[in-house]
Amino acid sequence: MQKIFATTRGQLICSMLISVLVPTIFINLLYYQQIDRSTKQQILSYQKEIIQQSADDVQTLVDQINVTTRQLIALSVSSDMYTNYNEKTPVERLNVVKSLQRVMQSIVFSVTYHAGTYYIGTDNSVFSNLNSLRVEQLLESIDKEENGVPFEADYYNHTDSVRVIPFLTNIRNYNRYNALRMIGIDLQYGDLEAIFQEKYDPEKVEIFIINEAGKLIYYLSESDLSWEAAVGRELSGEQISYLEEYDKDQKEKLDYVINGPGWRICAYIHLDAVTIDASAQNRMLFLILILTLFFAFIFSWLVSKNITRPINDLIRKMQQIGQDSKSSLPINTKNRDIMVLSENFDEMMIQIERLNRITVEKEKERAFTQLRALQAQINPHFLYNTLEDIRSIALEYGVISIGEMTKALAKTFRYSISKENIVTVREEIDHIKSYAQIQNFRYGDRLSILYYIDETVMDCRMIKFILQPIIENAVSHGVEPKKGSGVVTVIGALKEGEIVFRIIDNGIGMAPEQLDKINADLADKRETSHGIGLSNVDMRLKLYYGEPYGIRVESRQGEGTQVTVRLPYRTEG
Repeated sequence: MQKIFATTRGQLICSMLISVLVPTIFINLLYYQQIDRSTKQQILSYQKEIIQQSADDVQTLVDQINVTTRQLIALSVSSDMYTNYNEKTPVERLNVVKSLQRVMQSIVFSVTYHAGTYYIGTDNSVFSNLNSLRVEQLLESIDKEENGVPFEADYYNHTDSVRVIPFLTNIRNYNRYNALRMIGIDLQYGDLEAIFQEKYDPEKVEIFIINEAGKLIYYLSESDLSWEAAVGRELSGEQISYLEEYDKDQKEKLDYVINGPGWRICAYIHLDAVTIDASAQNRMLFLILILTLFFAFIFSWLVSKNITRPINDLIRKMQQIGQDSKSSLPINTKNRDIMVLSENFDEMMIQIERLNRITVEKEKERAFTQLRALQAQINPHFLYNTLEDIRSIALEYGVISIGEMTKALAKTFRYSISKENIVTVREEIDHIKSYAQIQNFRYGDRLSILYYIDETVMDCRMIKFILQPIIENAVSHGVEPKKGSGVVTVIGALKEGEIVFRIIDNGIGMAPEQLDKINADLADKRETSHGIGLSNVDMRLKLYYGEPYGIRVESRQGEGTQVTVRLPYRTEG
């Protein structure tokens, strides 16, 4: 198997199979992901619609209670059954109670929820649609109930206690003859539970109803945070954190406001529960891959056969030429590309022979070049030794000035040809002192070079040939054209973590327009009007240390010039 894939034909088959299978797999996976995403979005949208419908059912339930309350209020205002109730006889009161009970039963019978409805009179008398109601327990509980908040009521005769949600409405008495002061409608808690419990799985959807005071009205959740104990009470800090600080990648939150009692429905959909059955898509994807692999293999086998046959002929031709370079095997094929390749191969053999001759000549030339480079390395040392010989002869004949000048020139030359590019400040100062010694032989008393170098920077490291070109520039363009003696002062100090050199001369200075041009040339990295010295120094500083470093030129015509050099403080190269 490894031998097959090592051939051109095997590689062609593998390449064609991969080129077909990879896009096919990618397209199918992309389509599968798109279908999966779309289906999940549809399921999520459907889940949201169901939650919206449940919220609408709660709103409808509350609206029905409000309508019933308004009907009972209208009945109490428009009817005279309650007028002078306290002044009626027991028989008349009984008739009023029965009439009121029938009216309340007919009103409550017309709604879809189950509720206990009652009037509370100004004399604490109770009128209800129920035949049996514990009046004393109701009157005791009425001041403890909170409107729209569930609690355990114990004033129903048919059970010890039942969870209800009271909706209480005070009736305004316009005169002393009105007998009623409050209407109450107790919604059975089970009517609220029935809206959610049969529609949702608590592991997939969590429902919480909370009022404006932060009290829990209803919950549907599997989390272990004691929700049951919190019904009708304010939520704990841990429960509030559970509702507010959830992972948005795992849950999607929906909020609905119920007008009337000020309830807020918080629904949380667990996104990992929004799943679909992907077995059908997986089977289809697998079938497509198998069919694609089969047809791709057949097609690639046929195509590779037509391609590799003339290639094999070309390989045999190359093998024969390797045995006998003067013979050539013709290739019989209709493939134009192979014919061109064969012709180019013949031409290539001719070119190879010609290039071999050129290579031999180039090798000879390279050896000669290396020899000249070695000789060039000897010449500077020969010149240095020659300067030492001249100095010895001058001292032998008592020509001290020539000896000293030759010594300074030799030191300068030795500093120049040294391979070290990074030197200490002390070495750079010694170099410019040697240069100054040579210039003193030329200018005599007309030139003085003074040095004020802080000892703290003397052992710092810097690139060489920084100060000497600037001093040479000051002597040539500042001091030499000046009448009388000239002074060049070299000041070096440590300032804010940087080494700052100032080279000051009292020469002829520069006009403002000439100074502006020099600084502009330095900024644009061009040669200045004062020669290549300044631009060369500035460019080397920026290349080695970075753009913040370099030189700055200041001058006044007739007064002199100052060149400031900035480089970082370094004790190691």
